[in-house]
Amino acid sequence: MDRRQFLSRSLAAVSVAAMATPAMGRAAEEGNRMVIHIVLFKFMTTATSKAIDDLMAQVRALPKEIPGIVDVACGRNVSPRSQAYTHAITLRFRNRAALDAFYAHPAHLRLIRESIKPIVSELLPVDYEDTPTHP
Repeated sequence: MDRRQFLSRSLAAVSVAAMATPAMGRAAEEGNRMVIHIVLFKFMTTATSKAIDDLMAQVRALPKEIPGIVDVACGRNVSPRSQAYTHAITLRFRNRAALDAFYAHPAHLRLIRESIKPIVSELLPVDYEDTPTHP
């Protein structure tokens, strides 16, 4: 291949890449957006304050055991519109793959089995991707 063919093919490749980059960038961005996992809790009437506090402490400790958790917040609901959901947790994940890994992680499954199921009467989970506020 002579220099002119090389330059022509290189220019064509750069042009194709330049046209594909915005779409590819959006796809990559969507796959790497932060994901927020929120769970609202209603506890059984037999749940003790200590058991609820222990659950919240265990949730706060999850980032030490499960990779991909960026931040944890949890606590008692202070809204008068709570519909009997007394506590909430929010976990922020690096991306959807980290959330998927969390769902299958032994520490998460143990938390559900040992600390959530014995004291929770109802829960409401929500997962969503954090989307940019600008176009």
